[in-house]
Amino acid sequence: MGKSKKKDIKLTNKEKNEVEYLLERLNIEGLNMSLVDNLSNPIIGVALIEKLPKSLLKDPEIVIFLKQIKNKFSNNNEVKKAIKRICFKLKQKGIDVRELYYEKDEFVSILLQEKNKNRAYVSHIFGSIWQRILIFQLYINHGNMEAAVAFISDIEGIKEFIVYENLSKKRFNILLNTISKEICYNHHLIEINISHATWILKDAYKKGFKADNTNKLKNIIKWLTDNIPSLNMHPIYKFMPDINYSLLKNITLSEVKKIFSHELMKDWSIISDVEALAKELKNIEKSPIILSEHQKNLRINEIKDKYRENFFAPEIFKNRFLEMAYYFAIKNEKEMALLCLKASDAFKKRDNRYKLITDYLLNLHLNDKPEEKENDIDSKLILSFDKK
Repeated sequence: MGKSKKKDIKLTNKEKNEVEYLLERLNIEGLNMSLVDNLSNPIIGVALIEKLPKSLLKDPEIVIFLKQIKNKFSNNNEVKKAIKRICFKLKQKGIDVRELYYEKDEFVSILLQEKNKNRAYVSHIFGSIWQRILIFQLYINHGNMEAAVAFISDIEGIKEFIVYENLSKKRFNILLNTISKEICYNHHLIEINISHATWILKDAYKKGFKADNTNKLKNIIKWLTDNIPSLNMHPIYKFMPDINYSLLKNITLSEVKKIFSHELMKDWSIISDVEALAKELKNIEKSPIILSEHQKNLRINEIKDKYRENFFAPEIFKNRFLEMAYYFAIKNEKEMALLCLKASDAFKKRDNRYKLITDYLLNLHLNDKPEEKENDIDSKLILSFDKK
């Protein structure tokens, strides 16, 4: 199929000003998805597509941004033509544009000829052991698929790394389903931005690597570094572009309870080695020194503060909640995504919200210790996976 012939776009002065304003914001903010909502008519959409800065065409989110314009003006022929023209440019840069194809369009015939797309999948974060599973579906050597499975701890780094070569798509899907059922308690691994997945893998590698196939891991990290563009911000902020940041400033006790009552977050409330804290608090009651209620509460708070950061390292938990916000956003659980963002912001600021959340978790243990379920990610369950 040849390129769609480009026509000059006739804009009124008002429309020209609108396009210039949007381009200025794009140059400052990058591909902010909420800007699509401000497009007043299809011609503005066409003009914006035609005038997109070249630097933004390299952005990993460019296809998602264009898809939003496409969906907003789904029945407009000029927008369709503009989408086709920019698809031609993006394909020349090696970018997968299949998501931008129109169903009843001859573009579909090209779909079969498109090169395979590299993808990444991740599980939720398992509480108490603080690990998760990261899977890459990669086409590195002559179009043959490789599946790289990493068991990742945000403290210890990469605990296990397994590579399956020359997989068929059918066998890859069986691998995904096997991990979801046998290890993730029937919770599906979700597809995430591969640039972000690359960052997760590289960050974990810096923290440590305990496995035999070091060279294979290094080769895959190098390939990802050379071939996958990096992100300039966490993808949650582009995935949820309309976040009202003022909502993040407050969190209530009922919202805290809602976070940790979610099926995937219950084991986050499990704290190891809490006995020393409990013992110190009991000693207050047994103390021969008579304390007023006020003095007693002050002493209890002093002891809790001493243990608080040991149990809930703010920087680590900030990132954990941010990752789960992204996980829930992709699953379209928007309320949980927002609550996790609130919690992440609380651990970042270490203010009264941080104390509210951590006090709730500490009191769970001191009053009624949460039931601890088996939560051991066993790589042996998939080491014997038949790739044929």
